Order: sequence, then C-alpha cells, then structure tokens
Amino acid sequence: MSTTQGYVAEIPGLLVPEQVAVHGTVKLVREWRGILSKDLAELMGVSPGYISKIESGRAQLMGPKLEAAASALEVSPELLCRPVPVEPTEGTHFRSQSRTPQWQRNKVRAQANMVAFMLNKVVAEVGVEFPRNLPSHDVDRLSGGAVEAAQLVRSAWRIGDHVMDLAAELESAGVFILEMTAGMDAIDAITVRTPGPVRAVVLLRPDVPEDRKRHSLAHELGHLVMDLDSPHGGIKEVEQRADLFAGEFLAPYEELHDVLRGITPSQLQHVQALSTYWGVSIPSLIKRAHLHGDLTDQQYRYWFKVLNARNLIRGPRDCSFPIQPRAAHDALNSIRVDFGYSAAELKALTDVALSDWSHSMGSAWPFRPTRP
Repeated sequence: MSTTQGYVAEIPGLLVPEQVAVHGTVKLVREWRGILSKDLAELMGVSPGYISKIESGRAQLMGPKLEAAASALEVSPELLCRPVPVEPTEGTHFRSQSRTPQWQRNKVRAQANMVAFMLNKVVAEVGVEFPRNLPSHDVDRLSGGAVEAAQLVRSAWRIGDHVMDLAAELESAGVFILEMTAGMDAIDAITVRTPGPVRAVVLLRPDVPEDRKRHSLAHELGHLVMDLDSPHGGIKEVEQRADLFAGEFLAPYEELHDVLRGITPSQLQHVQALSTYWGVSIPSLIKRAHLHGDLTDQQYRYWFKVLNARNLIRGPRDCSFPIQPRAAHDALNSIRVDFGYSAAELKALTDVALSDWSHSMGSAWPFRPTRP
C-alpha cells in the first residue's frame, strides 16, 4: 500500500484521506489519562520532543504512530481524530493550592472537558431545553459585590428560603453536575463552561460531607455568575468572591444576623439549628458572623477552639439537603429509552469507549454493564 502526504491509496487511482489526530485532543486525552508527555513518548517509542510537536500542532500524528498513541492512551484512534472543545476552567475549588500537583489539576480539568464533550453530544441528540437562564453579573458595578450578586440570583430564580435541592436549581439552568473521579483528594470541585447546549459542567468530589458539597457547588455557581463579566483579580480575590457568593446564596445573612450577633459557644444549639435549617456547616456560620462584625476576633478564635475540641470542624456531620444531581442520568436515560440508542450506538456517537462512559458518568450511567 503506497502513501502520499496525508492520504492512503487503497484502490488504484483513488486517494482516501488518512486519519490525522487533532493535536488539542491528543493533549486533552493524555491529561485525562493522567499520563505525562515523557511517559507517553516512552510508551510509543518516540522522543518527548516529538510528543511536544504533536500536541502543539507542529507535527502530524497518523498511521502506525496514531495507532501506537491510541493504544498507549487506551482510546480509539477515531477519538484522537475528533475535535474536542477544550475550555478553561471557570473555577477550581482547591482545598490546598500548594499541595495539588499540576498533573492532578490537569487531569481533573481534562475530565471536565471530556464529560462536557460527551454530554453535549447526548443533549444535542435528545434536545433538552432548560427553563432558566444562567445569570451573569459584573460585581464591579454592584455596590454589594458578590453578596448582591447572590441576592440577585436568588431573586431571579425565585428562591425565598433555604435551598432544598441545590443540584436541581443549577441543572434547571443547564449546569450539569457529576462526580469527580476518585483520588482527587485536594480538589473539591471544578467547573467548565461549554460551547454546546450544556451550559456548564461541574465536577464534585464525592467523599466529603454534604454541607461541604453544597458550599462547593454554590461556590462554583458564583464563578459562573460573576467571572464572565468580572474576570479580573488574582486567584485569592476571585476565590474569596466566590466564597462570599456561596455563603449568601445558601443562607442570606439577613436571616442569620439576629441569632449570630455576639453568640457564644454556650449557645451552640442555636447555631446547630441554623446549620440544619439552611444546610450549611457550623464553621461557615461562625466565619460569616465574624466577617460581618457580629463576632470579635477573640470570640471568633474561641469559637474555633471549642468547635475543634468537639470535633465539629472535620468530624462526621449530617445535612438536611444532600446533593442529588439528575440531569446527566435523565439525558442518558432519554437517549436510551425515548430515542432507542443502544450502548454501542452511544459509543459510536462519540468514539468514547463504554468503559470510559460508565466510569465518567458514575451513578448517572443508565445502561447495563457491558464490554468496552
């Protein structure tokens, strides 16, 4: 079989285009797999410089080397030849910026983009419509900043009291929520906007208390609401802004002020009642009371000394309103039941292996276990 530039001659006189990998997709899939470029080079038997050229678009990946790359990455060659949109993160809620390795950040960002690509294919087929808009506010133009932005979203979404089903609130605005893959113990949540019918994808760490998940999800909503029109500021400023939004969105401080003003640990039961009612943690309530000037520095430090002694900071705790996403499952179940797709047809729609579909969707996966 003879070849020429980017083509393969299978029938005399007829040139058929040869598969060529999309350089951005190669890098995305490599990071999704958590493989360093030097390790991919070793698996393929090429130099790290060659991988760099492929991922930057300075060299083409096709033929036997494409097959080798696909085998090393455990994906189909067809997936590597698909243009998969790669969007920057809107928010990455790292518990500790300093101890989160770069490869781990890259991996979870790649997972979010791959999940967005997969879900957009499904939602486009199903034709899901979202009843709510996803608001956007320039906090630099709001006198109340992030707090006012949260109040405006609550008003637009007609939330008058505690947020009972936070996942449903976001999913009604086209924000899909899934579990992050295991092993990301320093990342609580990550968000990417998408260019398709799905407006954004949020990945949440599954193995944390529900009230912490609620705060992380509201924090990510803050990024989506504020960062498009108010993208400026350092990482610390942007994250603090999202935290302020999350606190106000989940529990408007106007509803807390009378109870928390000057409160002491001897009145812990009152704080516990607020925590249960609003679905937020006790430490977050104490922090907000201090932030609003209702607790002095001395009172604030004493509170945390007591909370730590009673194991109320990191210990197990209940939450009245668990996070229960449904949008991904509903879309996948619709394409299976209403549109008659088999698992194999879903694989063909995206060139993503069924094992990757199942792993990425987690509890949202409605198909029976099947071979890749």
